[in-house]
Amino acid sequence: EKAMNAVAALNMKLSGRSRVRTREDLARKLESIMAAAGRFLSCTVEEEDVETFRQAKRGRPGPDTRYVRSVRKRFHIAVEPRMENIAYDGRCDGTFPLITNTSLTPGESCRTTNTSPGWRRGTSR
Repeated sequence: EKAMNAVAALNMKLSGRSRVRTREDLARKLESIMAAAGRFLSCTVEEEDVETFRQAKRGRPGPDTRYVRSVRKRFHIAVEPRMENIAYDGRCDGTFPLITNTSLTPGESCRTTNTSPGWRRGTSR
């Protein structure tokens, strides 16, 4: 969720007059965001050419005025959650029941999962 918010903030910075001009700069910024959550999100960078026109010479425009076209690149980031990795981590959520299971007492969770026999031996002494 933090990574999605960070990518959305970066996407907002890319709109308008952005200082990110090249794909390499954007890739560096995305790598720093995706370092922690790259397993759960997939990002694609879309490139768009934006054309602007201005007069070739100064002065008032007339019927014979020539215009110069300049093309600028604008980037957009599309984010998709990787549902298979999220579902896998959801299935593995019960691996440490004493930490993650809040509905059972520690004794009940040990009896149901049978994962900590040392804990039971320590109480019988």
